[in-house]
Amino acid sequence: MFEFLNQICHVTLRKLRTAGNKEDDSNQRSNRGIPFGWGFDQVSCANYLWESLSWAVFAILVRAWTAYIFWIVSTVTMTLWALKKHRRYFKEFDGKDGRPKYPRNRKAMFPYII
Repeated sequence: MFEFLNQICHVTLRKLRTAGNKEDDSNQRSNRGIPFGWGFDQVSCANYLWESLSWAVFAILVRAWTAYIFWIVSTVTMTLWALKKHRRYFKEFDGKDGRPKYPRNRKAMFPYII
């Protein structure tokens, strides 16, 4: 279930990209929109949230300490990425010069927490 939600988030993010030159990553970032739905109403990086929850379920099911270590390390890594992307969204969507304003109530990766 969480992997399905993760995939839907990736499709949502893909639809926000412009049809411009895919080689020019800086141009792609400046032309993206604000994601909504499928967890994006609560967090900036819903895809990382669903990925982390998928690994948590995997770790619980296999009951191996290595799976728990992997889940913790991957979640910390994705949280750092999410915080960076969250800050970038606030900077990019500041409401100036006709740009939309990024919702202030969103957290980076975990709803109501961080």
